[in-house]
Amino acid sequence: MTHDQNKYQWRDEVNELEQYFAAVTLPTVPVRLAAGSTVVDSTNFVNHHIATLKATINNRTFYPYLTRLRQFKEILEAQD
Repeated sequence: MTHDQNKYQWRDEVNELEQYFAAVTLPTVPVRLAAGSTVVDSTNFVNHHIATLKATINNRTFYPYLTRLRQFKEILEAQD
């Protein structure tokens, strides 16, 4: 899937991310996403970001939430 901001692709990707995070064990230690950006509570981070994206589908203001979830997933996959 491309990372296009098309509302249908965005919705599909949010659903895929939700399924992914539901199926993995989330870390209980802080995870650094980028300089100045650390996830301290993984469960809260994922739940809040998914809920925000579902409530604001296709609102570009909230696109960074999708970007952060992608980054978080990439970090978790790299740790496997």
